[in-house]
Amino acid sequence: MPLQITFDQVTGIIQVCSSGEVHKSDHLAAWSAAVRLSREERCRKLLVDLRTLPVGALTIAECFSFGEMVAASQDIDFIAHVLPSAKDARGNVQFASTVEANRGKKSEAFETTEKARNWLISRNP
Repeated sequence: MPLQITFDQVTGIIQVCSSGEVHKSDHLAAWSAAVRLSREERCRKLLVDLRTLPVGALTIAECFSFGEMVAASQDIDFIAHVLPSAKDARGNVQFASTVEANRGKKSEAFETTEKARNWLISRNP
């Protein structure tokens, strides 16, 4: 799977990290794994690192669907997205974050993993 999922026990953050081209099925599988891990570890913070996401990897409709799916989850409260390096790929990721926020999740988009991680660490579940 081109999306790697890890859990940092020190910070209590689940991290999903892209490593190249990903497809909708990869995102769905990663989301299922992140939710499962959230339940196992009783963690409610998710960092989604999409720095390597290529332009056109996700459509705006897919991003809307992902945003709605994430927002509907009772398992994750805080979501930090690290924006893709490719400028043309950023809009869809920002859109997904906005969909999540508009539906009540605490979701933000960041330029760096460090900023995203620090934001999550400062959130109290």
